[in-house]
Amino acid sequence: MVGIWGTGGIGKTTIAKAVFNSICHKFETSCFLADVRSNSNGLAQLQKRLLRDVLRDSNLKVSSVDQGISFIKERMQNKKVLLILDDVSHSSQLKNLVPSPYCFGPGSRILITTRDKRWLIAHEVNEVYEVKMLEDRHALELFSLHAFKRNEPPSGYLELTQHVIHYAQGLPLALIVLGSHLFSRSTEEWKATIGSCKGGPHADIQKVLKLSYDALGQDLKELFLDIACFFKGEHVAHVKPILEACYDQKTMVIGIAQLQEKALIRIDKDDHIWMHDLIEEMGKDIVYQESPDEPGKRSRVWSEEDVDYVLTNNTGTNKVIGIQVLLRSSTISLNAKSFSKMKNLRYISMRGTSFFGDIDYLSNQLRWLDWQECSLQCFPSDFQANKLVNLDISWSHEITRLWEGRKNFSRLTCMNLCHCTSLKKLPDLSGIPNLKELDLSGCESLKELPDLSGIPNLKKLDLSGCESLKKLPDLSGIRNLIEFDLSGCESLKKLPDISGIPNLKVLDLSGCESLKKLPNLSGIPNLKELDLSGCESLKKLPNLSGIPNLEGLNLSGCVSLKELPDFCGIPNLKELELYECIGLVEIPDSIRFLNKLVTLNVGGCSNLIMFPRKINLKSVETISISYCKLEEFSEVGEEMGFLRKLVIRGTCIKELHPSITRLIRLENLDLRDSQNLTTLPYNIYELHNLKALDASGCSKLATFPKISVKMDFLRQLYLKGSDIRELDESIENLIGLEYLDLTDCKNLTALPCSIYGLQNLQFLFLGECSKLVRFPTNTKILNVDGCSLSLPKLEKLCLGGCSLLSDCDFLTTLDCWETLEWLNLSRNNFVSLPACLTKFVKLRYLYLSGCTRLRGIPELPPNVEVDTRGCELLEERLSTLTNRGAVIEAASPSIEEPTSSSWLSLSSETPKRRRTAEEPTPMNSPKRQLLAASMVPMFHSAHHSTTTPQLQHQAEEPTDLLRLSLNSSEPTKPRGPVKGDQDQWLSLSVLPSTSEL
Repeated sequence: MVGIWGTGGIGKTTIAKAVFNSICHKFETSCFLADVRSNSNGLAQLQKRLLRDVLRDSNLKVSSVDQGISFIKERMQNKKVLLILDDVSHSSQLKNLVPSPYCFGPGSRILITTRDKRWLIAHEVNEVYEVKMLEDRHALELFSLHAFKRNEPPSGYLELTQHVIHYAQGLPLALIVLGSHLFSRSTEEWKATIGSCKGGPHADIQKVLKLSYDALGQDLKELFLDIACFFKGEHVAHVKPILEACYDQKTMVIGIAQLQEKALIRIDKDDHIWMHDLIEEMGKDIVYQESPDEPGKRSRVWSEEDVDYVLTNNTGTNKVIGIQVLLRSSTISLNAKSFSKMKNLRYISMRGTSFFGDIDYLSNQLRWLDWQECSLQCFPSDFQANKLVNLDISWSHEITRLWEGRKNFSRLTCMNLCHCTSLKKLPDLSGIPNLKELDLSGCESLKELPDLSGIPNLKKLDLSGCESLKKLPDLSGIRNLIEFDLSGCESLKKLPDISGIPNLKVLDLSGCESLKKLPNLSGIPNLKELDLSGCESLKKLPNLSGIPNLEGLNLSGCVSLKELPDFCGIPNLKELELYECIGLVEIPDSIRFLNKLVTLNVGGCSNLIMFPRKINLKSVETISISYCKLEEFSEVGEEMGFLRKLVIRGTCIKELHPSITRLIRLENLDLRDSQNLTTLPYNIYELHNLKALDASGCSKLATFPKISVKMDFLRQLYLKGSDIRELDESIENLIGLEYLDLTDCKNLTALPCSIYGLQNLQFLFLGECSKLVRFPTNTKILNVDGCSLSLPKLEKLCLGGCSLLSDCDFLTTLDCWETLEWLNLSRNNFVSLPACLTKFVKLRYLYLSGCTRLRGIPELPPNVEVDTRGCELLEERLSTLTNRGAVIEAASPSIEEPTSSSWLSLSSETPKRRRTAEEPTPMNSPKRQLLAASMVPMFHSAHHSTTTPQLQHQAEEPTDLLRLSLNSSEPTKPRGPVKGDQDQWLSLSVLPSTSEL
């Protein structure tokens, strides 16, 4: 983990973005969590964003922070992740987003920016980089780019520019704002601006930034203050209709553009409104100065204390146009008159706030009502907010009805009532003709819907989790509907005719357990996504030819489904999910018509016995067929050149068809638990792009084919639990191999000497190979300098549970002195260890448990943890170790071993099993500390935050673990400022080269 800290506006985020953009392509997945400080939706929302980005699962839900922590720990262990946490403001954010650096996979990087170094120290961030103010020459360049659109000032402006540089004191944000403000201004205007600047940014930065605000027109000032107080971080599409209700459309559109031109706001690539913290603070300070002593007389109220005071004491006035309070832990007491004096109130945003009491008045000037968990049972009877655009009272468990009769809310476009668990019915909706989104998800008491013909412009209707909903009204009146979510409607037995909504693109019926039949689908030709997963009572599908544009079909868990429909009518299908359709016996031949199919998942179809004899799916990239009765896999057609991942796990297949070598782009081949598999194709080496081959658990697989040519790309080979007796000498032709797992190969008796030629091997697991009595003798392999190279990149070596004889001198032949971190020699028969162990300078974990004949331990490298449990003869001699000058701590073992099977997840259709104590797991090894070590070159002025451990040996405690430690190095000192250019002004001059990262 690496931390970047410095004052606001100095460029921490710009550095983080530059790093992210320059190296994100090197990672399996990446996530940039922007503006963590200001996130208004809480830690669970941040966790959801992180998980969705990393796992690429837009449907993933996080109901609580604890659940989010659990998901992060469980689901990211095998992911090589680049994670940026931008603008962290509290240790709880770090604890809940990065519970441990070991949560992520090998090679992951975590970069954190913050204004407060304390949070980095508290979270034990390895390297901390402090961003300094810009030097004058860099400040001049940055200012000139914004003031003159060139790298230096023109003649006649140099002296004036020097004055501005002096006032800005090297703060990038001040330079950008001032430069944008002075662009195209006369020298007289420059002089006036400079004259108003008294002191530097540390003393009066708000005055410098306020120059741009003072130059705005009145409507533009109000628009700016609305954004500063309420809309920072919101999506433009969400804010636009609200602002249009307050200002005319032209003012809103032009105003947003002008605020961007003046560098007061920015619209990011995801169309969110971004505003720097210092500019936000400046805007809020302007509002605060309207009435420093009486918050009820200000135009906008947002602090928790002020909102509490105004609502509890009824001190609001007609001047208040907006109230916002987020994530307050205590409770606010309401009374009937809490809002009665605020006749001009336009905005209410109160999330995560506990209220009790009721009110009898809400302003009819409201445009935006966002009051999650509100305590109302019903809206006031005289509530007539005909300018209301957005209504969000989600998670309000007290509300039983909205209002009586018909209300005219002609501007209302979005209504969120999700998880209003006591809501039993909806009112007449005919007075809301422009409603576009209606969210009723989780309204578990809702039994029926009113007539929907009065909301013809509805585009999104979410009824997911409405457990009591048994029937739907006529749907022909919402013909503009695009997304319809009925997932989890357990009581819904049938759907009405849906042919009257021709624009429907997404229909989610997942988890509708009582649904037995679907209506005719021919009237929804634009449907692209149909999810029927978990429809356990569904026995048959209708003809699909009426939905020719369908791209995704999910039938997972349709346990009553006996047969599949003809696929020839849906030629555009890209994803077909059939996971755990246990009633299916065969896949129809019509699957050949799916020439655009990219993903096919037939995992867990336990009764499947028939697959088409030949498949020639031209576009397919992933096929997963697992845990079924299939005895023969199809012949591969000549045009299946795009398949990258093939999973045939837990089947009854005895051999693979030789045509598999036609899969010229195949990268992952997973044959795990295919217990009848006896051979692999002799010409498997023709799969030139193969990166991972997993035959773990193939208990009848006795031989591995001869590799006749060099294979550059194969990185991972898993033969764990197979019947392999020996490996051919040609194994050395796997020149790119990094991971070799032969764990639990009970009949493996020897390894070829050529294994030493695997120059890129990093992980070698031979645990529980009980017939392996000797490690091979090294045949000299010379590099260009004539030096012997034996497994020079090895990081982890497991020989636990083998039957190695009296010594392990083979360690002297290894050339991984500077790479080996983890060595497992437990449960072996040797009586001594070679003296060469001290040369393994990176060694951190040494397992010797159960070595009952071991009599001594030689000198070891610093900072190594040694597990000596069950070393009966050794325990008598441990006292001799304390006299060698090493610092020893007796403690219980806390080492988790890496698991070979977790190194690569080839398929995700089956749940991960819990690891046993003996299984190695690269996730929790020192490999996870690679982050800090690898990122050191990234910031040359990084601080080492390590401390020197002071460990004392206590003879009376059990000596199960020896921790040998030396003093750590002194911290390095920070160097000068970071520079850059224009919007990405901070350059990459201080960043590592691509090869370094």
